[in-house]
Amino acid sequence: MSASRRPAGGWDLLFAVSLLATAAAAWFAFVRPHLSGAMLNPRANLASLKGEARSVASKADGAELRVKSRTWNVGPAMFGSQVLDSLSKLASASHLQLTGVRVGKPLKAASLTEVPLFVSVQGRFMDVMKMVDALEEPGSKIAIGQIDVAAANNGDQVSATLSVSGFLDVEGS
Repeated sequence: MSASRRPAGGWDLLFAVSLLATAAAAWFAFVRPHLSGAMLNPRANLASLKGEARSVASKADGAELRVKSRTWNVGPAMFGSQVLDSLSKLASASHLQLTGVRVGKPLKAASLTEVPLFVSVQGRFMDVMKMVDALEEPGSKIAIGQIDVAAANNGDQVSATLSVSGFLDVEGS
């Protein structure tokens, strides 16, 4: 007998079926995604999502109140006079001489307009720092961007230029 005999075709079929069964068992054991708690109880998931939405909304309201407390709720025409009055009082309280205020070009954003200001003061260095501290307080409506300080001709006197910004509430004005 020169030709080898092949086993019956039943063994091939049995081997193929066992391979399929092994692949299916591996799929169900390792690969198939398992049902999460959200899929098992959709009402609980919906209640959880509603609670998270309320939490996010309250945080957004709080953030909006903090932003509104630091913005000027006046029109652009009134902004210049009000900020000049505020800066004059602050310089006087800090024992500084306000020598100049220049208003830059306003930059508009979605709900706020940033108005850059360049404020020049003269006085003692520690008094300049006192004014800077007052501008950096949480209730201040003026944000400091840059401070340039130079020695003046008189002993302990300095000349400082503060690059600051005021923010106008576009929606509120």
